[in-house]
Amino acid sequence: MSKMTASLNLRPKNFNGRLYLDLTKKRLKSIPKEVFDITDLEYLDLSKNKVTTIQESIGRLQNLYRLDADDNKLTTLPKAIVCLKELEELYTQTNNLTELPGDIGELKKLAWLHVNDNQLAVLPRSICTVFNLKMLVASNNKLSELPSGFEQLQNLTKLYVGGNQLTELPSGVCSLPKLETIVASNNKLSALPDGIERLENLTELYIDGNQFTEIPLGVCSLSNLEVLVVGPNPIRFLPDEIENLIRLKSLTIISCQFDEFPSQIVKLKSLEQLFAGQEDDYRFKAVPDEIGDLEQLRYLALSNNRLNALPQTMDKLKRLRDVYLYENNFETFPEVLCSLPKLLVVDIRNNRVSKIPSSVSRLSRLKRLVVAGNPLKYPPEDVCKKGSDDILAFLKNEAEKDEDLKRAFCRLALSADRQQIKPTARLLGLSDEVIEKIQEDHPDDQMYQVLMTWKEKDGSEVMVDSLGGTLEELGLYELASVLSPGKPEADETDGSSDPKPPTPTARVQPIVRSEETTVKENAVFLSYQWDHQDKVLQLHDRLQERGYGCWMDIKQMGGGDSLYQMMDKGIREAKVVVSCVTPPYVESPNCQDEVALARTLKMPIIPVMLEKTTWPPPGPMSIPFAQLLYINMAKSDQDEDPWKGALFEELIRMIEYFVLDSKDESAE
Repeated sequence: MSKMTASLNLRPKNFNGRLYLDLTKKRLKSIPKEVFDITDLEYLDLSKNKVTTIQESIGRLQNLYRLDADDNKLTTLPKAIVCLKELEELYTQTNNLTELPGDIGELKKLAWLHVNDNQLAVLPRSICTVFNLKMLVASNNKLSELPSGFEQLQNLTKLYVGGNQLTELPSGVCSLPKLETIVASNNKLSALPDGIERLENLTELYIDGNQFTEIPLGVCSLSNLEVLVVGPNPIRFLPDEIENLIRLKSLTIISCQFDEFPSQIVKLKSLEQLFAGQEDDYRFKAVPDEIGDLEQLRYLALSNNRLNALPQTMDKLKRLRDVYLYENNFETFPEVLCSLPKLLVVDIRNNRVSKIPSSVSRLSRLKRLVVAGNPLKYPPEDVCKKGSDDILAFLKNEAEKDEDLKRAFCRLALSADRQQIKPTARLLGLSDEVIEKIQEDHPDDQMYQVLMTWKEKDGSEVMVDSLGGTLEELGLYELASVLSPGKPEADETDGSSDPKPPTPTARVQPIVRSEETTVKENAVFLSYQWDHQDKVLQLHDRLQERGYGCWMDIKQMGGGDSLYQMMDKGIREAKVVVSCVTPPYVESPNCQDEVALARTLKMPIIPVMLEKTTWPPPGPMSIPFAQLLYINMAKSDQDEDPWKGALFEELIRMIEYFVLDSKDESAE
């Protein structure tokens, strides 16, 4: 027995009723031969080592139902692997495989096959005789074609072949009645096979990064399609028939070659997400008024265009949460956004905006305002450098002062003598032409309009002091103090007879969470496995500090019926489930039950990866997680608090999104 073998624990564990041997992250260069003597072994995990070869002795493990060999240095698989008649799951992604066994079709029970991120030039034809196959992940290889006979894979639900060199998909793909997802991004496709419209259960289609010049008409007949990603591609127009996609929720048309914003988009009434950034000479200069008809829209990305305004009709998009307008030609902040009460994120960086209006403060739910790369004069530079919270606090403070000022103007307008209006207007620097215009347009409201016109000008301290003096002469001392605050005290001098002018500073008050956004107890259900309990407890405390009540089991899982009832109650009462994903988590029956219940209840799930895990994770959690984007906390420094910084703030924003969404739906 070698020293390496002696240091390993080769005693299998009972995992979910199966005999399991975990050899992950052991720095293995080869598999200890003693492993092949454990003939009752059902699950072998060799992930994240440096193994170059799997011995032919693997054929002795006749009870093996799952083999994980991802993230190693394999160049081939042993011939004996096809003797594993009970094998259901095979994960060999992120290796250097150049071929698969020609008779892989002998694995009749195989349901999940992950061979992505290798060097495969072909897939063996016999793969089409693996009739039980449900998921085939072969992305990021060197495939120039797929084998014929795909129509035999009648149980296939997900096909991932992106990042290859395919020029076509086999026609047999169109004969797969259970197919739900096709990811064929970043290939050399220019068409889809005839009969694509027969895929009645297809919900996701990714054909971006190819050579399409138009969207195949058959796609427009996929009545259950929810996600369509067609850009980047050199597409010049959208077919009118696209409006037949009555269930489409997400459309991506980035980096295409449209002459103008496609009018067909505004007919997609169920659309919730639109990604429409363009490049070079094909950047949009305007958005049609009819975009306001997309009342289900929640996410709008119009970045990398040449827009300088948004249509006022967008005030109908009351569900809109995220707006991305960076890299455009805006010179003024689009005021229409200030009428969208559910906005959480506005990104308008790298434009020409000089002022963010105080009316932005009306967006009580706004959590992220990105303004970098603009020639901003207001708010002050020192505020903008501090980030979203300080900018929003400053604008809120300014808005409150603005309201006080308007109320003061109203009091003054009611008290002022008509004969004082014109002298006061001149004192404030208004020209006779402007004064006459006010008299003509607002004969019964002249003083208020004079003051409002003055307010819109960049008045100097002298003008403010002059106005204050005029108010004092009128006997309106309270109003004068509102309009002329902060006069320097007599002792603030530098030795000269003139007082030192005050240094303008931005007074920013901390944001206080309003009652509207206060989260009630147990809004977040923390789903986790005990291998990272300390870190999850820390997350629990951080979320509590931020106002999000959490449900978290702190006793041994599976303790009895009462505990399961508590788990069931916790999930049903929560607004969102945070799944703390690790390799043991995805194998835990209890965690699988939690995810399954959340999915059944259509509960939003936020995956947070605490330890590097295959994505989507293999096994029962593959389908629930396949469509979700995870927050990768696996790279966090273990010696530091992981629950701080940009990734944690992203988690907070996502939780806030779903918590507010659930409150809105209950209100409706």
